[in-house]
Amino acid sequence: MNFIQKIYHHWKLFWMWLFGSGKEETDSEEKPNSLEKVVSEELVEKERERINLAKRTMLSKLYMLEQEIAVLQNNFPTEFQAFQSRIDDLREDYQTTLEEVKKELRFEINPEQDSLKQGQVVKLEKDIEKFLQKEVKFHILSQQLQRLIAKLNILYNVAIFHTTEKEKASIKRQLSNALAVETRLASDFLSCDYILEDEQLKERIVNLLSYVDYHIFKTNMRATKQTFDTTNSSLVLLAQFENFDEESAFVAFLKDELSDLMELLSYIREEELQKNLQKEADKVIANLTVDKEKVSLLSENAIWNQFFHFETTLLSILKASGVEKEKTKVALLARMQIAVEEEDVLTLPSTNAFLDLVSVFATTQNMKVLLLLKLLKRTSKEVTYKEIYFLALLFDVLGVIENTENSLKQYLEKYKDKYPYAPNDIWKKKLSVLGASNHNYVVAFSLDECQKEMVQTLTSLKLDFKIEEDKVLLNSYYFGGMPHVLASLQSSSK
Repeated sequence: MNFIQKIYHHWKLFWMWLFGSGKEETDSEEKPNSLEKVVSEELVEKERERINLAKRTMLSKLYMLEQEIAVLQNNFPTEFQAFQSRIDDLREDYQTTLEEVKKELRFEINPEQDSLKQGQVVKLEKDIEKFLQKEVKFHILSQQLQRLIAKLNILYNVAIFHTTEKEKASIKRQLSNALAVETRLASDFLSCDYILEDEQLKERIVNLLSYVDYHIFKTNMRATKQTFDTTNSSLVLLAQFENFDEESAFVAFLKDELSDLMELLSYIREEELQKNLQKEADKVIANLTVDKEKVSLLSENAIWNQFFHFETTLLSILKASGVEKEKTKVALLARMQIAVEEEDVLTLPSTNAFLDLVSVFATTQNMKVLLLLKLLKRTSKEVTYKEIYFLALLFDVLGVIENTENSLKQYLEKYKDKYPYAPNDIWKKKLSVLGASNHNYVVAFSLDECQKEMVQTLTSLKLDFKIEEDKVLLNSYYFGGMPHVLASLQSSSK
């Protein structure tokens, strides 16, 4: 007789004693009296309800975790498969346990086994959160910073040869935009405790931020001729990080760039020109090796003017000599390992928004956020933040995003200012779509175990939709101002 059977045996003895039966009942004896039968049926029904509630709670948690790891599928396939396997195993194991309990019906789930499963889910939840907040966030931050550095390097090369007042004004505007982006990324970095606790990851982000500051500083000095003190006052690392030695970092970058430029001297055929440029480079090096305690190197505008003159002269001569294009520009330093791939989807608005919305859904369990997540998953990499803003309005989640901790709201803020819509206006537009005679549909997403809640939510949002097999189709009119979203949904609907 196993543990469950023993409980069952003693439970029957208790009820027989309570209702006056003085002997143990066997399978061959009479059935319970009517009162016992009523009580028994009530207990059975309560147990069924309890089992169903437990099942929904556990499966809801696993379902939520499944949505969270979806962002890993393309860029972290190994980790995605590992997490998915753990989710599948827990779901299967839990379902098996429930089926076994249903056979007994009148007895509680073994508390020890149940708490073990709950502990496994909590452990999985923490592991996923740590991976998303550490490795994934680090990957996103480093990729975004590398993209920013690559763009700033292009801007600097433009600044070398484009020196009209109009061009300088354009460069200054772009530097201001770059500084705003860097400030936001630095703030994101400082909010990532998992990264800050890892010295290696932290050092990599700080170095990238320092390199961004260097490019902004150097480009500003060249294009605007501002003094060091004026330019230096806007640097992000100095504003947000204590005791950061910007001079040592910048001098190291400058020396490395100078070394790379000097290697290009061999492409100059005229020996006299080569010697003169070598002398100029030697003077800059000599000025960069003076005693730092006696003079602030970066505050010496003469050093920068000397470096800029050498740089411009060298690159101009290389261009005039017909040297290949890649060697006639200032290259990124090899030691900084700037390896930005245009196809890196984690730097794209759709994926960044998806990651933030996963966090919002995990916090709020808002079904409207889940629907937006499911639709975003079907969109292409070309989707813009402007389109995501309109999707947030369509699914009525802008307020949820704004009231939850995430970085997405910062990207959407300018579109809110540019395209303000009152809730009542959106409501009227939705009602007009429902009342229209023309209804063209595109597949928005698939149904799953939350089918009932999804349909209820779509109905409450006053959206024109229909269900075909296991697919939800939305009126294509909603995506008229979202070309990339519409193209993605139309393509997947074929």
